[in-house]
Amino acid sequence: MYRKGSKDVREFGRLAATKIAASKEPGRYCDGDGLYLQVSRWQTKAWLLKYQLAGRSPEMGLGSLNDVSLKQAREKARAARAMLIDGDDPIDARTAKKEALRAENAKRVTFKEAAEKYIAAHQAGTA
Repeated sequence: MYRKGSKDVREFGRLAATKIAASKEPGRYCDGDGLYLQVSRWQTKAWLLKYQLAGRSPEMGLGSLNDVSLKQAREKARAARAMLIDGDDPIDARTAKKEALRAENAKRVTFKEAAEKYIAAHQAGTA
């Protein structure tokens, strides 16, 4: 019996932990709203979000099943869909975030500091 608001109601067509664990056949298993569990021919499992934006149909990896639980994958997919509603591409946003982090890390060590460390490390061997 399906009643709205009932805690024991399972949504039709959604993946369950038992089905995820039992999935060994290569392919994609739909959880709904563009979220898929992808099983490779080597039986590795990963989360994938398929969406459409500006006439394209990209696929965004959300992480390995070993690192990302079903609940986390659904939360990540929900956050990505919220970005799509605003017209932002979640893959571009993730790439920009990684580049900003990389640039921030690069600023931590100045060229002068790196040069001084290099000289100090190599001076010991020249004497």
